Amino acid sequence: MRQFIKFAIVGGLNSLLSVVTYALLLVVGVWYVAATVAAYGVAMAVGYTLNRRWTFRLAPSGVDVG
Repeated sequence: MRQFIKFAIVGGLNSLLSVVTYALLLVVGVWYVAATVAAYGVAMAVGYTLNRRWTFRLAPSGVDVG
């Protein structure tokens, strides 16, 4: 259950980050298609990193310690 909660937190943060990144890029005048791609890329990279390092963290032995 703990891992699921962490996964849900990362997903929520990812969604928020994606929307904020998209909105900021639109404000500075980036074309909406490019802003969408960039926001998706940022959220994907952050989500992958957070899930790998926090949600599904592995010990050096390869055992889940999350």
